Amino acid sequence: MFGDFSSLAEQLGVYTSGDYIAIMEHLIARWDVGNLKVKDGEDQAYVMSLPTRYRKLAERKRQRKDGGGARERVAFSWISDRQVEL
Repeated sequence: MFGDFSSLAEQLGVYTSGDYIAIMEHLIARWDVGNLKVKDGEDQAYVMSLPTRYRKLAERKRQRKDGGGARERVAFSWISDRQVEL
């Protein structure tokens, strides 16, 4: 259900992958993650790479969506099981 809800929120522009990426970039910069002294630099590199990885995933998802095809319909119980097209 969360996947459906997040897809709908993204479609409506309420909370998009771009918002999430911007938040990650802000926090990485604010916390100066690249310059932290850590035991495992691999974890640090992973965190630093997340915005780029998520940007690529968001672009792939956009391309699939733009490609057309049948759109899925799902019902949300909190809106009286109303069918919504994703």
